[in-house]
Amino acid sequence: MSHPPPGPPPFDRRQLSSVLWTLRDYLADVIVIGGWVPGLYQLSGTLPTWRSAVSRTTELDVLVQPQLPSSGRPSIAEALSRAGFDPIDAGPAFAIWQRHAEERAAIEFLVPLRGPHRGIGRVTAVQGQERLGAIQLPDVATLQKFVVQLPLLIEGPATKPERLDVNVPLLGTFVVTRGAIFRQRT
Repeated sequence: MSHPPPGPPPFDRRQLSSVLWTLRDYLADVIVIGGWVPGLYQLSGTLPTWRSAVSRTTELDVLVQPQLPSSGRPSIAEALSRAGFDPIDAGPAFAIWQRHAEERAAIEFLVPLRGPHRGIGRVTAVQGQERLGAIQLPDVATLQKFVVQLPLLIEGPATKPERLDVNVPLLGTFVVTRGAIFRQRT
């Protein structure tokens, strides 16, 4: 009996594809910054020999700008609602959305802190996006300065894979910033 080679646990590609497909109209405007970043690098082929475990998180952390016009697109909240996501935090602007289907996927929107430190962890409305909020965090603005776009083939609603380009921070920036903000997240 042969055993699979040691390495990271399998990445839930179906869940990732579903969440990214939901956000596809806004992927050029946002940056994926959370635990899925190493997995995205691995899936893109940029780091095919990743040695450490890939996060098993079901939550996608997305960094947005304080102003994100819809520019003729359905709003992010509308796209999320259509895909079965519901807001799970207090409104009127919602920063955390979860799909209560079998995979329980969640998306958390974050924005750089602007203003006094008492705003850390508070939800602020994203201007130009009806019902969308983002949690204010310090030290995440650096992630917007050092970004790379990863091409991913994902499972769209059609039978063939679809290419989506996803913005992520450079790995060094990701690691340093993740350490800086880890204790500030609730």
